[in-house]
Amino acid sequence: MEKKEEEFLIMAISKSKKKLIDELKRVMIETKPKISENFMKSNPYYIRVISKNELGKSVIDHKDITEEEFVNSFKNKREGVKYDFRKQIFLNGDNEKTSDKNIAKSCFDLYKQGSGNEFKWRHYKENMYPPKMAAIHSSSMLCFNAFFRVNKDNPITIKGVEYDKVVFEAKLHTLKTSNACANMDAVLISTGGETILFIESKFTETFETHSRKQIMEGNNPKLSRQYLHSEKYFNVLGEKNVLGEKWVRFINDIKEDETVLPITGSHFDLKQDLCHCIGIYNFVNRSYISNEKFAESEKWKFINKKGNLSKLDLTKISKYNFMNLEYEPDEGEYRELHDCYNSAKQYGLEFGKKVKPNIFNKDAFNKDISFNYYFYSYKEFANECLPEGKHKELFMKKYLLK
Repeated sequence: MEKKEEEFLIMAISKSKKKLIDELKRVMIETKPKISENFMKSNPYYIRVISKNELGKSVIDHKDITEEEFVNSFKNKREGVKYDFRKQIFLNGDNEKTSDKNIAKSCFDLYKQGSGNEFKWRHYKENMYPPKMAAIHSSSMLCFNAFFRVNKDNPITIKGVEYDKVVFEAKLHTLKTSNACANMDAVLISTGGETILFIESKFTETFETHSRKQIMEGNNPKLSRQYLHSEKYFNVLGEKNVLGEKWVRFINDIKEDETVLPITGSHFDLKQDLCHCIGIYNFVNRSYISNEKFAESEKWKFINKKGNLSKLDLTKISKYNFMNLEYEPDEGEYRELHDCYNSAKQYGLEFGKKVKPNIFNKDAFNKDISFNYYFYSYKEFANECLPEGKHKELFMKKYLLK
């Protein structure tokens, strides 16, 4: 593709993306009119809702403090404040008595497990940036609204497996020589506890391009060079650096593979999938890794039906699945964005075909387990998995614009 064609395509994708987000905002306001008062002036696609300001006032909307006062009061505070996202939780299904307050409180604790700072205002130099989850096109909020009702009374079936527990922002460590970790947007545990499904959620991120140079080359590649040194990996196969050598060999092969990582780039985030799969591999073998970092997963908690947190039992798991769950725009209305989704799916499925036999094979683990890699759209998920009812109706309207 020549430079002018590439620039034209980038502009077309950007224009189509804005059109999509404008429509998402319009539908959100139509569904919940009062929310129109809470959009920020400086960031019109973000909900202006905070949990506490510097003056000690507890607020759940912007009426107690102006945006300017808020920003000015936090210019010298680096830690920011938490975001109260209850304004965006309105998909409470058929049970109108669902306690959003309890769910919100529990989710604040769950999201602390990760390092994504989804609820915090971000302070950089002299500017304040709203929490990631305050965006109407937040992939984490999309994921949350898809799964927050999952419990023993409201199980969900995906790819033939029934799940009745969900964890958000679960942290999986990747390398032993750093604090690097993969944050899973959601983790589902099956009824009976034999199957675990790790989910990476993507919304408008799918429309970004990832080139081979950005991921693997240059002075500051997206994939840290530490991943190309076998000694940086955890030892889980009983022999020194065997696992590291296996991953380094796989990464070196994959970075030259046009079917997974074309030189011109694609909309598949290879770097993120690599890190997630390394984290899952370590998690499967966590009992064989002598490292305090993996004690964290034994403390994972999920939200029960009353909105409280309960400890998760991970001892029965024998089937491990990973799923890229990505937003698929309507092809007729958003052709350029739909092409981005197709690109992500094409190269993602090729990656899955290669990572399973090369890494997650029969010789990979110290116990009898299975692994599957899936690429699924939110459209497929909503149509095939969400039970009929108000939750599905609102989800389809708000996100799929149906």
